[in-house]
Amino acid sequence: MEAAIFETTCTDIDGTSTKMEAVITLVMKYCGTELELYGKCVSEHPKDWQTACAELKEAAANCSDHHPVVRQINRDCVAEFSNYDACLKKNPEDVTVCVDQLHKFLQCADSSAHRIQNAVLEKSEKDGSHSL
Repeated sequence: MEAAIFETTCTDIDGTSTKMEAVITLVMKYCGTELELYGKCVSEHPKDWQTACAELKEAAANCSDHHPVVRQINRDCVAEFSNYDACLKKNPEDVTVCVDQLHKFLQCADSSAHRIQNAVLEKSEKDGSHSL
């Protein structure tokens, strides 16, 4: 359910499908509660979300410090995320301006997530286990 809400948010920004289910599922698995609360806050505070949701943004950011998969995505995609974050800060009144930056970040995160999933699958096949 939470992943579907986040996926809808990403998809509905410009009306196109993102093909990012894998990365969204991974991130939601580890940081779903934090992202859900932050996303809800942003939706409820369209004019002042940067200040109204600052604590929730911090909680979502801190979540990534505790989960190796999310940390790896952050390392792999630091430039793309920085561009997206800068765009959001520059355009707080109209975040739809940042759709291209969001898509570039999500594409990077998707590639990173696939590399992580493939590495885990290869390791589990060698070990004889089958869990992510």
